[in-house]
Amino acid sequence: MKFFLIASHAFKTNRLIKCHAVLTGMGVKPNVVYWNRVVDEVEVFKRIDSLGLKEAVGINVGPAPYGQGWKGALKKIQYNLAVFNFLKKQKEKIVVHAIDFDSALPVFFLKLVKRKQVFFIYDIADFIETFHSNIPSLMRKIVKSVSERIMLRSDIIIIPDKNRFVNIPKRFQHKVLIVNNAPDINKGKVLAMETDVKVDPNKINIIYYGLLSNDRGLRHLTNFIKSNSDRFHVYIAGWGELASEIQSLQLPGLSFLGSLSTDEVLRVLVEMDVSYICYDPVYEHNRLASPNKIYEAILFNKSMIVAENTTIDKLIESHRIGVVAKYEEDDISAVLQKLDKATLAVFARNCVALETEYRWEPSKEILEKLYLGLIGDGARQVY
Repeated sequence: MKFFLIASHAFKTNRLIKCHAVLTGMGVKPNVVYWNRVVDEVEVFKRIDSLGLKEAVGINVGPAPYGQGWKGALKKIQYNLAVFNFLKKQKEKIVVHAIDFDSALPVFFLKLVKRKQVFFIYDIADFIETFHSNIPSLMRKIVKSVSERIMLRSDIIIIPDKNRFVNIPKRFQHKVLIVNNAPDINKGKVLAMETDVKVDPNKINIIYYGLLSNDRGLRHLTNFIKSNSDRFHVYIAGWGELASEIQSLQLPGLSFLGSLSTDEVLRVLVEMDVSYICYDPVYEHNRLASPNKIYEAILFNKSMIVAENTTIDKLIESHRIGVVAKYEEDDISAVLQKLDKATLAVFARNCVALETEYRWEPSKEILEKLYLGLIGDGARQVY
């Protein structure tokens, strides 16, 4: 059996990396296939080297920036075709764990052609038809319909939390496994790292990291710091459509860190007081989200600010590990201005009690059971 891990955002999130770690820990060397978008090639190669994945195969169909929506459709099709042709060349039985819609689509077609030779795991980290983007409503409906056909042909469906069941038709729910977004992180290693980020301990230091898109309240945050740099400092790290705009801002209380590796950004998180996780609840994707950042903040005992009506607001309030604001600039500003070091220290202490509950190990065991069944018995149904 050959194992393939495929993701179009392979090294921007740690989902593929965690699956890779589970398999290698079981003595299996999986094949990693990712979309080399060219625009961030240097960063990607750096991460591949740091993870020891020199055998990873990059699918290169020319420059393909992130956040293009329907404008990037042609590149997506070219990527789909390239992945399909790559996998079709495999002669033996294979297990393909595809970690997003763009990577699952070519596996769906492969499954139609080589049904008995492919065991297909469809890992739906996100439902792209619910994203904030410039995708037309008709296209969203088409994507949803295609995704359900992919679910039909998949052998196993993986989602990150029970909230996502709302987007899984009942007839497919029997083959769903929940693998959460908790970090598989060596906390001691991160704490031992050095960082160039030096914070002012007398200020409240806030970080946002991840996708820099219009639905993450980033303009609310940058507007806030314009008049509050005396008490606060904001750090932003990531990639996406707003990267150039944020980088061009010249504000005394704002530092743009660019795109960092997982360990690098977590080392910066260690220095922070607050993790900013305000997603616009008008989008279904954001209402159902369970971001890695929640688990990472808990692991490193950091307070959070999240948007109201995003489901994670209930977690934050019930455990008193942060504050909740309406997704409005004035309310986010007012909530932030009420924060003080003493309150943040209480939130941090409350995170400590949750470290065991919000951890990776139970999900790791689910993946190990799935993979072990495939290793021991070939591509059979193991659940």
